[in-house]
Amino acid sequence: MTRRQCLSLLLATPRAPFAGTFLQLTRAHRQWSETRWGDLWSQLRALGAGRLIVQWTQDGEERLDDLLPQVFASGLAIDLGLVHETRYWTDGAAAFAGIEARTRALLPGLRPFAKRPNFRGWYITTEVDDVRWQAPRAQAELVRHLKSTVKAVRQVRRAPVAVSGFSNGALKPVPLADFWRRLLRETGVNQLLFQDGIGAGKLTLAELPGYYEALRRLPYLPVVEIFEMVRESPFEAVAAPLRRVEQQLALAGAAPLAFSLPEYATPGGVAGADALYQVLSGYRGMGSAR
Repeated sequence: MTRRQCLSLLLATPRAPFAGTFLQLTRAHRQWSETRWGDLWSQLRALGAGRLIVQWTQDGEERLDDLLPQVFASGLAIDLGLVHETRYWTDGAAAFAGIEARTRALLPGLRPFAKRPNFRGWYITTEVDDVRWQAPRAQAELVRHLKSTVKAVRQVRRAPVAVSGFSNGALKPVPLADFWRRLLRETGVNQLLFQDGIGAGKLTLAELPGYYEALRRLPYLPVVEIFEMVRESPFEAVAAPLRRVEQQLALAGAAPLAFSLPEYATPGGVAGADALYQVLSGYRGMGSAR
């Protein structure tokens, strides 16, 4: 697809670019002023983002739920993420017991926020790939973990539950969709947020349409990776080039999510984020407000 075709498709579509985004809370957010928070919310609305997925409210041992009053003051529809544990990426299922224990300890503090009018649902921070969970025993452990977490959050408040997934290209589109169909059915998770993998170099733009087509009968939303990875460990990235983001948006269709606007497409973000914001926010005038 050429740049002109991408622009024509985007500008002819009556919408702003993104329906929502993720937000990764860190201790640095405690130093933000009211003005800076307000600017971020205004910028997200300019990009069409009415849904905000708080990727985690605890990072390792550090609880970050003290930042939630600022988040809920945004007026955006909030999905509350749970516990992020870096050991998950190295230890897999062996990290589940610790994640679940921390989740149980965290949930009482989230209960007041789950009663807020702009609380939308829950987000399980465990991201699911198509490599480590294919063996029957590993898959059974994953199902048990997700099912247990769904049960725990619904005891606080019954609401939709989402989880993220991505493909390393290890499974072809149809087997991947079959895997997710079983996982959603067996765990009670309501929605798959499928990361397109373009920013991390896991899939190519040519491969992506096949995955979208295979997933289309599932309750899923595309997540457009608007970054360009510079280094995997420790992770470092810059804002993606505009032309590539346009191609991703054209493939994703209506109302995708972004990963992630605060870092990669707002004036306060990384290198290139301001320029990407200035262009993408211009599409707002072409469409209707969410």
